[in-house]
Amino acid sequence: MPMLSHLIFGGGIASFAISLVLLYRLIATRTSLLKRIRGFFWVLVFQSLGVAGLSLGLLLMQHQPLKKEIPVAFVAVESDGMARAARLTFTFPNQQDSREFEVKGDQWVVEADIINWSTWLDWLGLTPYYRLTRVRGRYNRVEDERNLPASIFALDEGQDDSFWDLLYDFGRNLPMIDTVYGSAVIQKNAGGNRFAIYVGPDGLLTRKQGS
Repeated sequence: MPMLSHLIFGGGIASFAISLVLLYRLIATRTSLLKRIRGFFWVLVFQSLGVAGLSLGLLLMQHQPLKKEIPVAFVAVESDGMARAARLTFTFPNQQDSREFEVKGDQWVVEADIINWSTWLDWLGLTPYYRLTRVRGRYNRVEDERNLPASIFALDEGQDDSFWDLLYDFGRNLPMIDTVYGSAVIQKNAGGNRFAIYVGPDGLLTRKQGS
């Protein structure tokens, strides 16, 4: 995609340069009125193409990095290190209220549904659409996952699952959608740690923050 934006920008420069050459020739040579009208018409055409190419090229180069990561939640972990459990305190951007969850296991997991938009919407800077769905505990050993108590909580209480069911079934057929998928992040139940959760073009990710 960077090559495409540079090609469009270069085409805009070339078109603008051609319009200046044509304009110079019109001014420097004597021709009939009809030829002058035709000449000015082509000057306007190439100037318009130049302005459009320069504008679109700059727009694409500005919005190229939809490698942008959007913070969607912050998690504080409390654990005494003895029990295989932790208390997670969630805070969310633009929300004052926090939520707490007691999860059992060696790790905690946050899951989400995500829509990645088609490339042309990425160029316009549209960020992925998402919803955080659940938080749960996770054991390291498969046997423990099967036999020990599980803990799972909804992060999207009150939201309509049927909408996302339709997106999973038919979203790929819509021209504005590239893909609809689920994503998850996993971290250890280590007390005293704080994490930021982000959503980006490749799904969810976490980064540890200063204690």
